[in-house]
Amino acid sequence: SMSESGASTPRAPFLALMILGVTLAVYGSLVPLEFTNLPAEEVGSRLEGVWRLEFRTVSRIDLAVNFLLFIPIAFFGLGYLMRGRSDARSAIGPAAALAVGCVLLSLAIEIAQVWIPSRVPSAFDVAAQIAGTLVGIVLWILLGDGTAAWMRTGAGALRPRRRIEWLLQGWAVVLFLYSLLPLDLTLSPADLHAKLKAGSIRVIPFTWEYGSPWRAAWELGLDTLLLVPIGILARIRSGSSRGGALVAGLAYVVALETCQLFVMSRVSDTTDLITGGIGVAIGVLVGERIDRPAAEARPRVARWQPWVLGLGYALLLLLLFWAPFDFRFDGGWVRPRLDRFFSTPLAGAQQSGPFLAVSALLRRFLLFVPLGACAGWAVAPVSYTH
Repeated sequence: SMSESGASTPRAPFLALMILGVTLAVYGSLVPLEFTNLPAEEVGSRLEGVWRLEFRTVSRIDLAVNFLLFIPIAFFGLGYLMRGRSDARSAIGPAAALAVGCVLLSLAIEIAQVWIPSRVPSAFDVAAQIAGTLVGIVLWILLGDGTAAWMRTGAGALRPRRRIEWLLQGWAVVLFLYSLLPLDLTLSPADLHAKLKAGSIRVIPFTWEYGSPWRAAWELGLDTLLLVPIGILARIRSGSSRGGALVAGLAYVVALETCQLFVMSRVSDTTDLITGGIGVAIGVLVGERIDRPAAEARPRVARWQPWVLGLGYALLLLLLFWAPFDFRFDGGWVRPRLDRFFSTPLAGAQQSGPFLAVSALLRRFLLFVPLGACAGWAVAPVSYTH
């Protein structure tokens, strides 16, 4: 029954994800944390921006980011309050309480922005966050059962192969949703033509000027790496030939790039089809080792392998981050950079915008995931048996 499935659903992951969403919303809205004492008149004037919905030019990306920030807060918050259940009738009370809490959180964030001169308190932000809250609530009612079942599967005592499949499914969903951000979607032929004229639709591959071989290796290598998990998942899930898994993975890559074509702020490049295809092919080959029948599988890998791979990958990261190796030891040049190093994290996001900042952070995160995987592998060697 629904109550039984809900009762067996772990609540801690929902609470942790909700807290993470709240933390991101608060921190991202208050960066660079430069609170300033302002005259009472200016405080009153800035406070009016929170209450008055004055029509003005508003960045669609800013609205989309505010909207998206509150969807996971409401979604996972309602999942926590309802203990994994998602029937609409039982959701009325918890959803109302959650909505009130999210409105208060939104107002608190915007009011706090009054004393940060670089931020602009806006009723539009509040409206976008409330809309995100409502969408998160509706999504839980529609998708809560499946999400709770997926959480129970991941929290169970899974076999190594099943646990890997569970994680890869989550990665496939996250990557696809990320490709649609910041949701400035369009179906207008005029908009698509403008995007083509602006150079954001690149039909001929490898025509982008990366600036240096190191930068090209960084961009192309990372684009390939992102799709390797999709190839692994396709091989594990297909249960068929290598060719069938490859076709399934390539279909995902094509769908990803096709959707990005209709996102105005994203670049659609046929190069991504090539790098994505290579990543999928690598993933299919790796997936064959994971999906190997128990009779053919080796009991355990050698102890030295994760250490060698981890060291090699760490050296690769040094090459990426230190290239082109034009080191300078001039104190006058180093000191300002050192000051920026100790400044508020994400403060520079104000210059590039929230979406580009999140994109850069996600790339950094992904670059260090293989290093963590090697560390975990060294501590608990992977068995290929089912």
